[in-house]
Parts: sequence; C-alpha cells; structure tokens
Amino acid sequence: MAETVLSLALKDVTLTITDGTRSYTPTFRGGTLSWTVATPEPVETTDQNGNVISIRSGARTGRSEVTLTDTVIFHPGEHATDVTIMDFVTQTGLVASTWTTVSGTGVASRVIPAVESSERKRFKLTATIADRNGTSIKGGVYTWDDVDVVPGSTPTFEHGGARFPSLVWRSSQEKPHFVRAT
Repeated sequence: MAETVLSLALKDVTLTITDGTRSYTPTFRGGTLSWTVATPEPVETTDQNGNVISIRSGARTGRSEVTLTDTVIFHPGEHATDVTIMDFVTQTGLVASTWTTVSGTGVASRVIPAVESSERKRFKLTATIADRNGTSIKGGVYTWDDVDVVPGSTPTFEHGGARFPSLVWRSSQEKPHFVRAT
C-alpha cells in the first residue's frame, strides 16, 4: 500500500511532561519540535587491504533527544501554585517541591533507570500525534520514559517576550517508543 500524503504540523502534536501523577503541557507559539533517533554505532570489518567486508551494529551509546526551539517563557518560575517551563529547567518551584522522579517500568516493559536523591529528577515525555483527515489517518504516541533538560539552556529576554531559543531534553533511550492509535 502506498503512503498517504498528508502533511503534519506542530499543531498536530501535543507534548506532555509528567511524573506519573502530575502533568504539564507546554504552549507553543511558533518554534519547532524535533527529536533524534539514535542507532547503534557502525562497526566495519575490513580485509588486509582496508576494503570493507561488512558493517554490523556496535555499541548502543546514542541517546534520543527532544528539542524545542523558541519555547515561550510565560513565568520566571518558582511559582507557589503553578508549574512553569522554567521550573523544569532549574528544578525549582513546584517541580522541586511536589513533582517526583518517574520510576518503575516504562513502555514496552522497559526498566526506568533509578536516580539517587541528590540527582536531578527525570520525567516522562510524550508527543501525541493527532488523527488527521477525520479518523481515516491515525496518529499515535511517542514516549520517552525518562528525560531531563540538558545542561546549558539559555533563557533570552527581548522585546516581544522571553523564550528559550533551544531547549533540549535527553532520554536514556536510543529512540522513543511509538504506539499507533487504533
């Protein structure tokens, strides 16, 4: 069967960050959402002349990263009753006081790595792709069991608003787990 051509856009995706009990859905006002899918490192077998005989999968050192560009900052963080994107970056406010690290078993019976009490909290991130064209073209859910913001996020305050030009979340997974809607 041929692939159905129907463009996806950011408006077709809902991103959710959760600790299993609480959840936060960032609001997009422009910007982009992207993620990497890592593959095992290639290991080449060569003959005595340096000619490649075969390539096989090697170490699984790659990690999937979810990147948000131009993420709007609506509040500077450490709010007493509302979680903000800044709270996830700095792990302060409600994220520090009430959110917990995701633990246990994740999607596809994946064991979520434990963290020590002194380490940063890790969260579950899902990207839900909506059904399109009525219900004839099904969406699905991409899931990263445990993510945290990569150090070095830089907030930018300028005329017209505050934002993170690039906000990267790193998972311990090589790729997200995907389940198509039925």
